[in-house]
Formats: sequence, structure tokens, C-alpha cells
Amino acid sequence: MKKIHQNIDYHFRAANYLTCAQLFLRENVLLREKLKFDHLKSVILGHWGACPAINFLYAHFCRYIQITNSKSYLILGSGHAAPALIANLYLERSLGKIYPDLDYGEKGLFNLVSKFGIDPRLQTEISPALPGIINMGGELGMAVSYAIGSILNNPKRTAFCIIGDGEFEAGTTMPSLLCREFLTPKKDGFLILAINLNQYKMGSRSLLSTWSNERMKSFFSTFSIQPFFCELFHDQGIKAFSSIAKMYNAWVKGVNSKIPVIILKSQKGATGPSEINGEKFVGTHRSHKVDSLKYPTPNHVSLIEQWLRSYKPEELFKKNGRPSEKIINNFPKKKFENW
Repeated sequence: MKKIHQNIDYHFRAANYLTCAQLFLRENVLLREKLKFDHLKSVILGHWGACPAINFLYAHFCRYIQITNSKSYLILGSGHAAPALIANLYLERSLGKIYPDLDYGEKGLFNLVSKFGIDPRLQTEISPALPGIINMGGELGMAVSYAIGSILNNPKRTAFCIIGDGEFEAGTTMPSLLCREFLTPKKDGFLILAINLNQYKMGSRSLLSTWSNERMKSFFSTFSIQPFFCELFHDQGIKAFSSIAKMYNAWVKGVNSKIPVIILKSQKGATGPSEINGEKFVGTHRSHKVDSLKYPTPNHVSLIEQWLRSYKPEELFKKNGRPSEKIINNFPKKKFENW
């Protein structure tokens, strides 16, 4: 269990580091030397707030694939999470197989980080230039219907659908939940839902964040969906996905069961600085797009360096820039079905 925990944690920290590095760095991408103002991008593009929770779910879903040996699809509903998805596509090497200049190593890492938001392949919102993507970012509300469609008459597959709590309010999400009635054990694949309940949308609180656990349980039971409440702790993630793996094993044998939904409760922008420019950052709408650092100044260098070093990049990447074996071992040997 300790080894599993370590692999997931290394994956999670590496994805967070690369997510943050894409936003801020144009040089010194692995912090081999003290960060200088000249190493920073002049304008910060892209989004941060939803990314840490997505990195957490991605790392734990990789372990689920390993223990179930399920051919799997990951459907990411949050359009404003491009740096998180790009970080994970780099780490699992799907990106490098399509674009050799974005493969493992110092050069690939430099290109990935420094060209984010500039290179048309590395846009600030999720785009079809990335492997496995069919929609441009911002097409909110369609993730659940896509996930269900991907596993109809497609047995022994898993569709893991991550939904933002703001996206959950989109009108197309509600009728899509009703489509779970079309799923039949053994004949169709297995659906896992996850809601990134970080409390805030772009500029205001999400409605779902005002609900109690009991109200959420009551709501989802209407759709025959079983909630698993979880926070950004690996032991909780391991426990939730282990229980869901048992539900998958029963499903493929023909046992009808509820559809699992992970309610991941976290602070928006988790693992970032608690304050920036004297204003609260983590746990507020300000972490959505890091607007308070949109134009970094020399006064921000120390804050950004401390933020990046909190992930301990020296543990995560070798001298040649390749990810640690612990990270690589967390990915299934057979990559995601559609990548």
C-alpha cells in the first residue's frame, strides 16, 4: 500500500508542478537554479483553479485501470483545465508519441512549459490539437452524455467522467443523468462520474457547494447514483476507487448496481499560495485564472518560486528531465483506450 500511495503522490505532485510551470515559466523549467524574474513569462495565460483536483482524480483513475484491467475512457468536462490535461498527457507520454518535440527529456519539457499558450498545440483551453480531444474547451454540459454514449454496447469498458461543479449547473447535464437508464450490466460498459466540488465557478459560488451531504445523497439516489465523498487525501482516493473497482467487477458479471459518483471536495486552487497581493487566493474565485499574477513583477518571484518548489521537483524529475519511475509506474501499461 505504501508503494501505491507513493506512486500516486509522485504523479499528483508532478502534474501539479507541470501545470503551474506552464503558467509561469519560460526558462529554468525544472528550477535547476534560483528563479529569476527573467525566467518568468511576461503575461500569464491559462487557468489554475480546477486543475489540482483534476490531477488528483487523474492519478487515482490510473490506479483503477491497473487493478481492474478495464479498457478505459476519460472524459473531462472542464474546458478550463488545459494545463492539467497537458501535464498528464506529457507524463503518460501520449503527447510525445504524437509530437516528438514534446516527449520525455529536458528539451521536451522546455518546449511543453515555455510554449504553453503560444504554440497552437498547447492552447490555454482544451482543444482538438491534443490527443483524444474532440471539442474545444468551454463546451460545458455534454460530458455525461458523451461518457454514456462511449460505453453503450461496449462491454468491459469504463468511462470516467469528470464534471466541474459549475458545469454541473449546465442545462444539458440533468437530462444526461437520465440516460444512465440505458446502461445494462455486462452488455454495456461501466460509468464512473466525478464532480470537482471546489465551491467556485469563474466568479461566484456554485450551487452544489451549498448543499449538505444528505441532500446530495437524496438527489443522486433519484438517478440510482451512489455518492462517494472524498477530499484531496490519497488514502480517501484509494478507498473510494477500490470500492468502485468492486462495483465494476460485479457490473461486468451482470450484476445491476448503482452508478458511482465521486464528490471530490476541495478548495479551488488547492496547493497554491494562501494569499497573493494581500488577498485570499486558495478557496476563492481568484484562483480560477490567477488574475492577481497576470503580469508578474520582480516582487512576485519569491512567491512563485516557493509555490513551484512546494511540489519538490527534484524528487519528480531525473537530471535528464525524464519523470521518476514512481510516476511512470502509476500509469497503466496499456494507456487510455482513446489515446
